[in-house]
Amino acid sequence: MTEVSQGERWRGTARLTLAAVLVLVIVILFFVSLVELPGNEGYPLGLVAAATGIPGAAAILVFWFARRQETIDRRHGLYED
Repeated sequence: MTEVSQGERWRGTARLTLAAVLVLVIVILFFVSLVELPGNEGYPLGLVAAATGIPGAAAILVFWFARRQETIDRRHGLYED
């Protein structure tokens, strides 16, 4: 892999990482804003939504990140079969 190709790959990886972190922060802020909403049975509805939604969103984000990173790696000739 050439120096230019390696630099392009790292820039793509850095952009992907930044995008993933920003999406995760937005998701967390969204669910934290729901925590204050009152529920019917005593537990705040937002707390239940946050407790189930944040791990689910994080799992989806991990799979999305891995797929996009695989695309970047294949584009630059670094991949596993």
